[in-house]
Formats: sequence, structure tokens, C-alpha cells
Amino acid sequence: MNARYGWVLPLIQLWHMGWADLERILSTHWGRTNSNAETGDMSSYYFINTILKRKIKDVKRPNYYPTQNIVFDTLRAKVIDCWKVMLGTEDLEVYFKTNPIPIEDIFELGTVE
Repeated sequence: MNARYGWVLPLIQLWHMGWADLERILSTHWGRTNSNAETGDMSSYYFINTILKRKIKDVKRPNYYPTQNIVFDTLRAKVIDCWKVMLGTEDLEVYFKTNPIPIEDIFELGTVE
């Protein structure tokens, strides 16, 4: 039986590209590790990692999934914050229950002119 595994190499390359990209994002936005997490830069991944008690240890060779999770979780939180500011509310769930908006209108609100 002659098995061909040529399809594996592109998948491995994509995974390593993603890992390298996560390392780039993390090292760019990690911040200073010698600052106090309570008073440090709240926008840095070091601060977020400390406050959320995540397990990202080595910024130069981070674990793939914990790094991916902190990047995605931070993105979701920042998008939610943007919606709160745009809609002038502190609680999006209450806002949408009292002000039902069609999805098309929500997408229109999200466009930047």
C-alpha cells in the first residue's frame, strides 16, 4: 500500500504560521513585565494575563492555545466595549431587550464613515 501524506505539510505550515503570528502579536503588545499588574498598563497582554490568571509564560515561544484564547477573548471584550460606547449603555443585554434592533441596522451602526 502506497500512502501519500502530501496534504499534511501545508496544514503544518499553516499552524506554524499562526503560531508565529500569535507570538508577534503577544510580543508587540505584552508590555513591561516589571510593572505591578494592579497599576500597570491595562491594555497590555501582561496585565490581562495576570488579572485573568492565564498561563502564558514564555512570550518568545508561547503555548499556542492559551495565547490564542487570550487574544480572542481580548478582542471580544474590546468589541463589546465599543458597542457599549456607541449605544451609550453599560448593559448590552438590557439595551437590546428594551430596544430591539434588526441585525441590518446593527451592521449599519458598525460602519465607519
